[in-house]
Amino acid sequence: MKEFRREALDERWVEDRLPGGLIVTVWPKRGYRKVYAVVGVRFGSLDCRVRTGDTGERFAFPAGIAHFLEHQLFEGPSGGVFAQYAARGASANAFTGHERTAYLFSATDDVQELLDVLLEAVLTPRFTEATVSKEKSVITQEIMMYRDHPDWQCHQGLLQAMYRHHPVRTDIAGTAESVAAITKDDLVRCHELFYHPSNMRLVVAGGVEPEAVLDHVRNRLAARSFPPFRAPEREKPEEPETTVERERRIRMPVSMPRCMIGWKSAAPEPEGIEPLRREIAVRLVLEAALGKSTDFYDRLYREGLATDVFSADFHCGTDFAHVIVGGETPNPEAWARRVRDEIRRAVESGVPEHAFERARRKKTGSFLRMIQSPEAANEWLRLGMRGWSLFDVLDHLDALTADEAWQLFRQTVSPDDDRLAMSVVETEGA
Repeated sequence: MKEFRREALDERWVEDRLPGGLIVTVWPKRGYRKVYAVVGVRFGSLDCRVRTGDTGERFAFPAGIAHFLEHQLFEGPSGGVFAQYAARGASANAFTGHERTAYLFSATDDVQELLDVLLEAVLTPRFTEATVSKEKSVITQEIMMYRDHPDWQCHQGLLQAMYRHHPVRTDIAGTAESVAAITKDDLVRCHELFYHPSNMRLVVAGGVEPEAVLDHVRNRLAARSFPPFRAPEREKPEEPETTVERERRIRMPVSMPRCMIGWKSAAPEPEGIEPLRREIAVRLVLEAALGKSTDFYDRLYREGLATDVFSADFHCGTDFAHVIVGGETPNPEAWARRVRDEIRRAVESGVPEHAFERARRKKTGSFLRMIQSPEAANEWLRLGMRGWSLFDVLDHLDALTADEAWQLFRQTVSPDDDRLAMSVVETEGA
C-alpha cells in the first residue's frame, strides 16, 4: 500500500494493487458520511475491433456492445443490482464512454456489503437469451429517443463530418441495426476479453477508512481465481488528417438553431504525462479566448449572435483528439465565422497574459470546488485509467505559462480549413 499526501490542501489518499491486478484508490474525506465508489473497465465504444495480446486472434463486435454489456451487468431478477442498492438506501448508476465503462454507487451505510455487490456484478455476468432479447428493445428505444435531441443530433453530425473511419464517429450506444446484431456469445466474449481485475480500477471516496476498504476488497478478490491476462489491442483504422465534410445540416423543431464547429487534431502520444498537459493547456487557451468572461463572448452576446448556451472544449482520447465549440445562435453562419476568426487569432498570436491568468484562476477554482465532493472520484477514475493522479491536474494548472500553453495550442489546433467541420441544426421552415 502506498500513501500520498497534499499537505497544502490537507488531502490524503492511498493506493494498492490487489489480487488479480485490481488497482484501488481510497480517498478519505474528513467530515463526510457519504461514500462514493466507482469501478472502471478499460473497454468503451471504440473497442469493437480488437486483436488479442497473446494469440493475435481478431474479433469484430457490433457497434454499441460496450454500452449493451453495461446494461446487462446491472440486469437480473427482481430488479437486478439497482434493487439491491435501493434496498440498502443507496443509489447506483453506470455509464459507457469511448474508452471506458464505469459502474458506481453512493451510500452512507453498509459500504462493504455494497462494494461486494458492485464487484460481484462486474466480475460475474449472468447473461441469458431472455435478458439479451429484452435489452435490445430497451436500448433501441433509447437510441430512437436521442434522435429527438437537437444537441445530440448536432454533436453526432459533427463527429460524422470530422471522421471518415474512426469509430468515434459512431454513437456510443450503436445503431438500431448494430444492437439487433449483438448476441449472448458476443457479450460473453467481450466480458472474457476485457473484464479482468488488471484491466479495471476502483476509486472509493468519502467517509471511509482506507485500510478497512483495502482489506475488505483484498479478501474478496483473494477468494476468487483469475486467469493470466493481456489486454486486447484496439485495431486502429487509417484515418485521414482532414475532415470528411465541411458542413452538415439537419432540420428539427427547435426555437433557435444549434451550431457546432470542430477542429480535428492528431492525438498526442498516449503514454506519459504529455496528453494531460496538452489537455489542460488547450482548455486554458480556449477559456482565455472564448470563455464567457471574455470580450469576445460579450460582443457576441450583445450583438444577439450568442445565448447563455455556449461552450468550448478539447476532447483527447488515446488515438483521437478534437476541439469543439458549440452553442445556440439565430445566425449560424455569422456565429461560425466569428468563432473561426477568434480561434485563428489565438493560434497565430496567443492570448493576452491577463486573460490567461484569469482562465487559470477560474479553472483552479473549479478544481478546488470539485475536490470538496466525493463525486470527484469519477474524475479520479478517468485520470487514473491513463496513469495520472487527480492532483496532477493542479500541478499543471500551477506550472503552465501562457507561452507554453499557446505553443501546445498551436500544435493541436490547425487554422487550415481542411481540418474544420461544422454541424447545424436548423429550425424547421427556415
